[in-house]
Amino acid sequence: LNVKIDPEFHVSNYDDITKIIKDSPGPFAVMNCVCRQAKDTLEKSCLKTEKRETCILIEDGVDFAKNLGVGKEISRQETLKLISQAKKAGLVLQPENNQHPHFVCCCCGCCCGVLTAAKSYDQPVKYLHSNYFAEIDAEACNVCETCLERCPMDAIELTNNHMATKLDRCIGCGACIPTCKERAIRLIKKEKEIVPPMTDKDMYKSILIERYGLAGSLKFVTKAALGMKI
Repeated sequence: LNVKIDPEFHVSNYDDITKIIKDSPGPFAVMNCVCRQAKDTLEKSCLKTEKRETCILIEDGVDFAKNLGVGKEISRQETLKLISQAKKAGLVLQPENNQHPHFVCCCCGCCCGVLTAAKSYDQPVKYLHSNYFAEIDAEACNVCETCLERCPMDAIELTNNHMATKLDRCIGCGACIPTCKERAIRLIKKEKEIVPPMTDKDMYKSILIERYGLAGSLKFVTKAALGMKI
């Protein structure tokens, strides 16, 4: 598979995103998901949702969309409703990888390029940042297999007469939780927390240093400042 995935993609849970939206001064907007549009063109419609306006834009992200002539502005309550619908459909929330994201994608394992690529690997957890993993209570589980169908990473399996999580595949998205009638699944926070960069500028600096080293990054930035060819 000739696809390189750097672990710069972040998976969040619904509580995190809800807090971000509630704390944000706004505005908010929504635009079409290009991944689902592409699948529609190939006559391979999304298996999770019929909605196409599932990409949420926040604050500066709204201006970005307006400049491109895409998206429509929505209220805070409409944004929270969209998140609730994504939770019900079992979509994976992928925000911009910083603490103040300007966009949040509501993704699925059948259309999203990032998720489908990660899913093809033996250990998807290596390629997606997540601070949680799903834990299934063996005694409470009634083996209805609903979680098995909802998991976008094939991270749940039947073992010893109950469902269990494969930790090397679980990305902690929480898609398995809302439809568990027995409440046998919960998200557990990992011991080592991954803290995203504060802003998008900090994120790009981090990526630059990681890929080119401090000296290489300084050289890169100096050339850009002087208007030289990079």
